[in-house]
Amino acid sequence: MNQNYQLIAFDLDGTLLDDQMCLPQVTINGLNRFLQSGIKGVVISGRCLADVQKIVGDLPFSYLAGLNGAQIYNYQRKILEKVYPMDKEDQQKLVCFLKQYNQCMLFFTDQPIYIYNEPEDVLLKLYTDSLNPFIIPPQSLVENWPSDQLISIQIAADHSSKQQIRKNFERYHFQKLDIVDAGYHFLIIQKKNIDKGKCLAYICQTLNIDLKNTIAIGDSENDLSMLKTAGLGIGMKNSTEEILKNIDHFTDKDNRSNGAVDYLAKILNKTFHDN
Repeated sequence: MNQNYQLIAFDLDGTLLDDQMCLPQVTINGLNRFLQSGIKGVVISGRCLADVQKIVGDLPFSYLAGLNGAQIYNYQRKILEKVYPMDKEDQQKLVCFLKQYNQCMLFFTDQPIYIYNEPEDVLLKLYTDSLNPFIIPPQSLVENWPSDQLISIQIAADHSSKQQIRKNFERYHFQKLDIVDAGYHFLIIQKKNIDKGKCLAYICQTLNIDLKNTIAIGDSENDLSMLKTAGLGIGMKNSTEEILKNIDHFTDKDNRSNGAVDYLAKILNKTFHDN
């Protein structure tokens, strides 16, 4: 491909991270060489910004975005440029909706993180514990609803539970909230019209980069807007059904085999990954 690509947007879970939610050293090495080649890199994740920062460490990305683009951070200037909290008017109805479920829920606010119903899954527990959340006691969600500025809620659920929760969400007719599947175990509730695609458009406008000169790579439903906004959208080999149905280009390898970096090397005709 001879397109003059200037920026690449990466998802984390299921894309750069392996199935143990780790960034492998081979991927780190490849990204370091790649990001020093002149093409800008950004990470747009469903994880909160603090978690994204912890994962990427010193890798020279231009922007980091958390909570599907509800937090946008200029990584070079160390400035939080945008935050999109939920509207308070929907939250009373949201309490009524969520209190009927016993799933693990993470509440991301402008300051602390809260957890309701800790997960039994070992890997999920490692993830939630790493966030150092405040614990909301069982059966007390209504009484202990976070009073801080709420940005996003993550709900841990298996496939069948996700479907049920989404159907019920639609019945509540929230005017200013959306729910999206973030892959793996999580659904995400956040402000309507905030997504990874709009985040990518904002970053490109700020950096004066034409969207046609961008690549985005991801694996789950919450990545779809980003993949469709970019000049070239690439799905991972391990992508969910929603991505498989809507994207034309896919990596040859999955997230366990450095698939994202390897495929980008092939497209850009650069060998910035380890052989």
